[in-house]
Amino acid sequence: MFRGESSIVIDDKGRLAIPKGYRALLMERWGEPVRLTLTIGLTPDIEHHRWLVVYPAAEWDAYEDRLNQVGPFDWEARKVAEMLIGHANDVELDRQGRLVIPPSLRRFANLGARAKIVGQGREFALWDEEKHDKWLEDSIASIGRILSSPSPGLLSISR
Repeated sequence: MFRGESSIVIDDKGRLAIPKGYRALLMERWGEPVRLTLTIGLTPDIEHHRWLVVYPAAEWDAYEDRLNQVGPFDWEARKVAEMLIGHANDVELDRQGRLVIPPSLRRFANLGARAKIVGQGREFALWDEEKHDKWLEDSIASIGRILSSPSPGLLSISR
């Protein structure tokens, strides 16, 4: 699936070229035209670190189905689902392998001219390059604390 990171350029129209390896994977697995869904990335420190998540449309559709199963009175889960679904935008790659990031999502993620695409397995993240570098430094600073008291989820994948 999607692994690694790539530095990319975003032009004045909000277009960016998806790295060749990612494009090949998208076309091989999901065919053409390549349809993607972009939405906001959520994290407990969203006021400091903002990015976008890019899903192959079929992966997003399955995820959105699960989000839509949230009960109407589970207010916290509903808020998360509404944030993700409400900010989701569908895009198609053009013939040059580029996508256009909607202006509202560019503003949310504070995307400038330089960005990073970072593989996340079934999806990939899209960051402003400077913001990603800051997030990475913050993450490195906190990893010792996380590993010294691992969550059940972290323990489940460590076996």
